[in-house]
Amino acid sequence: MGEQPALSINGGFSHDGLPLAIQLIGPRFEDRRVLQLAHAFERWRGPIDRWPCPPGQ
Repeated sequence: MGEQPALSINGGFSHDGLPLAIQLIGPRFEDRRVLQLAHAFERWRGPIDRWPCPPGQ
């Protein structure tokens, strides 16, 4: 609605296994910058290779 580029990415998991999201919002017409920042964060965080199990498993 604000005509600003925005996206949410997985920021990792809490100690309880709940997903933590990071939302990035950029200035109007700066879509590329938001995508570049998300890409840089995902490279820094590294791949998510162990997803938490649901409670009780």
